[in-house]
Amino acid sequence: MRDVKLQSILSIALVMSGLLGCGNFQDALPSAVPAQKEGIRVTLLRFPAKLYELRWVRVRISVRLPSEMRRTQIQSVRVRATMLGMSMPAVEAVMRPVAPERYEGDVLFTMRGRWTIHFLLAIRGALYEQSDSIEVHS
Repeated sequence: MRDVKLQSILSIALVMSGLLGCGNFQDALPSAVPAQKEGIRVTLLRFPAKLYELRWVRVRISVRLPSEMRRTQIQSVRVRATMLGMSMPAVEAVMRPVAPERYEGDVLFTMRGRWTIHFLLAIRGALYEQSDSIEVHS
């Protein structure tokens, strides 16, 4: 009986640690090809000059593909924001198309400090990434 209770508690703890994002998120990022290496350019079009924690930010980006990729369909565009050295889950937003080559989405930065923003584009089954870092204030 005691072993069954201990096994149940350990199972619950394992599931909770997975759900809460224990561990470094950087290790969990799927391998992505650097966007610049393939001639893909992600440019921030709308982003506040000074960011504050616990405030929604509307991010608008431009995605420029090289000419050989022009006919391909972008399957998805996402933003993942992570904090170096923090074992919390990433803040993620799915970007929606608003015009040709333009995408936007809302991101909530949960705490102050230095964040890394990963722009992730799924194109033809491959994942391309461009990153930038920003400072969030209290």
